[in-house]
Amino acid sequence: MLAINSDSIGEASAGPSCATTLALDHPELPGLARRATSFGYHLALDTSLRNQPENTAELPRAATTLLAHLKTVGAYFSHGRRCIGLAEDTAWHEAVHEMVHLEFDARGLNPSVRSSSSSSSSSSSSSSSGQHDDSSPLRTHWLAYRARGYSALVAEELVAREHELRSLTASGAPLWRWAIRALCVADSALVVAQNDLTTTPAAQRTHAHAAEVDRVSRLRSFVTGPRPRLAYAMLPLLGLTMLASSAVRRWQGGPEVAGGDAEAPALGGNWRRRTHKERWKEQQ
Repeated sequence: MLAINSDSIGEASAGPSCATTLALDHPELPGLARRATSFGYHLALDTSLRNQPENTAELPRAATTLLAHLKTVGAYFSHGRRCIGLAEDTAWHEAVHEMVHLEFDARGLNPSVRSSSSSSSSSSSSSSSGQHDDSSPLRTHWLAYRARGYSALVAEELVAREHELRSLTASGAPLWRWAIRALCVADSALVVAQNDLTTTPAAQRTHAHAAEVDRVSRLRSFVTGPRPRLAYAMLPLLGLTMLASSAVRRWQGGPEVAGGDAEAPALGGNWRRRTHKERWKEQQ
């Protein structure tokens, strides 16, 4: 674990940066480090997320599975270590996601998930006594998800996912740089939501809970799921195919009528369209 602080990073560079940029290269990383420090937490570069031992074949199967999982972890928040762990290739939007979890922990906004008894900061000590900031936008957002039937942990996760999506869509970067990543983040959030909502039996669901199940299911079926994503990938290919087909038709046969009589179809009789090759021969 290598500590990351604003002094070691330096000042932020000028100009906006896309949220798909590496977190370690993002101009707002110093500000994120300072904010974490203000809550009594810190950022750290966790080299174990990407460094793999050489003799993996000799390891137990459970250890091999764990190492394979670590390769997929972009970043994480640790309540016990009071830090956000970043990998070398963590994207900025993943760091934003974990920062939301950090603020939930520091402000005691979700006391049903984790206890803040081990915290030493003033904000954490207030949460350990059962107090939390009800006026916080994060808390309001979390309560809105709870009212739709989500569990406390998943409600917090979805709030973090929405902030992650916002960082992707509001960065000012071109659409092609973040659209695919945003679609994947949105779909993974809907998968988490669907799994959580369907754990409650249908007979026990409230009206808001049932409506949320239908909404999430439709979004996955028509917007973010595997089939819609396949359709999005096929649309450009379909457009290119149509353009190529149109170009071939224009080369093989143009709009002119044999004999130069544009009204031949209206007058009846035998007629056909002349091809580009026939018109070229007539001009020789």
